[in-house]
Amino acid sequence: MNDQEEYWENFWEDQNEPLHARSTDEYYAEFSVELLWLLQGRESGRVLELGCGSGEFYDRLGFSSAKSYLGTDLSASMLEAFEARHPGVQLQKASAHQFSDDQQFDLIYSNGVMQNLSVDMLRSHFELAAGMLSPDGLIVDASIPWAVHKYPYRAGNLKPPYRFSIRPAASWALTAMKLRRDQLGYWYTPKDLDDSASEFGLVGEFRGSISYPYRFHALFHKAPAS
Repeated sequence: MNDQEEYWENFWEDQNEPLHARSTDEYYAEFSVELLWLLQGRESGRVLELGCGSGEFYDRLGFSSAKSYLGTDLSASMLEAFEARHPGVQLQKASAHQFSDDQQFDLIYSNGVMQNLSVDMLRSHFELAAGMLSPDGLIVDASIPWAVHKYPYRAGNLKPPYRFSIRPAASWALTAMKLRRDQLGYWYTPKDLDDSASEFGLVGEFRGSISYPYRFHALFHKAPAS
């Protein structure tokens, strides 16, 4: 285990809350609308959720009605809370960039997880996810901190009430910003994810977050056979 892996494992091990922006039913209901829009109906198939936390979105995203569901997380305490809320759910303690399984999934989903992964860990995630993805499956990595908006966010311009008076960072500054982890984690660009995922035959599309202007969502599917 490298320093980065050890840091996040220690950070999440005894957490009892997933540390979302708010922990209210209203927040979960509102944000689940945006997340459901990304899933494209795959939530009814075979689902793998990476970084499932305590299962706050499990019912709201329809995973409780999926053909099959497997949730993974680094925090044993949050997995215990998940199981207490949903007895019998299939869960496993594992990191998003190390988990692999022989079965195939129609949806491989994460929310707010990629910010915990370094560049090398991100590459490992895509390599393993590509191997577990069904031919028509979809990878959704939601809520990724967007490097181009890091400075405006830190200046308070991309926090409610949103103000856009500060321009995004110049391109020459992006590399230094996105690879420097802060308290939110790593900040990436869509190209960073596309470069890692395309190495394993994945084709990406990207959408800005409606709820969080400083984040974006990444969706990947397998490239058509040539």
